[in-house]
Amino acid sequence: MPSEPVVHDSYRMFLCALCRKQTRICRSCDRGHRYCSTECSQKARQASVTAARIQYRQTDKGKKKHAERQRAYRARKKQRPPETVPTSGKGNANPVAEPATQPATPLPPASHSKQPAAGIRRQQQRLRETVPNGKGNANPVAEPATPPPPAPHPKKPATGVCRPHVSKYMRCHFCGARCRPFARRESLTMIRHRKRRRDRGSRIYPWMRT
Repeated sequence: MPSEPVVHDSYRMFLCALCRKQTRICRSCDRGHRYCSTECSQKARQASVTAARIQYRQTDKGKKKHAERQRAYRARKKQRPPETVPTSGKGNANPVAEPATQPATPLPPASHSKQPAAGIRRQQQRLRETVPNGKGNANPVAEPATPPPPAPHPKKPATGVCRPHVSKYMRCHFCGARCRPFARRESLTMIRHRKRRRDRGSRIYPWMRT
């Protein structure tokens, strides 16, 4: 028999630290997430690494390391052989072969069909008879009949107040698990840790008991 889907008692709701999107996460996926997706976490990681790199370069040690790296790069660049760029001048040792251009093939002469004037006049007369042109047209073209407008739908009587559909369960944005509509602002680990600290303090300071 297929196993029934797991329904969690609650979920944690938070705003993504990068895009500020409202995100729901179940207790099985919650590991202290701060971002709504992997894309947002990678972008935030890249921005953090870039800021740390800039901050390190502003220190004395970072400036020395950067100068050594640039000095080694210039030394490696001097050891490379000079690159020869082929040109199309006369003094070039390896001239670039230009592609041979093929002669353009002449187009065949246009053939003008000579139609007798009597045939042209007959075609014009036939068009005048088939296409409506003025009041004296003998064979007018019948215009298509326009369909009648559709009948309006009868309005249904109001039976009550229209209420939006509210789902019984909420979905986790990471695994899609069903959760009951009870949201938390913090993870269960932080709640347990705060409770443990409160219990420890109540043993030392009796007035901290709640």
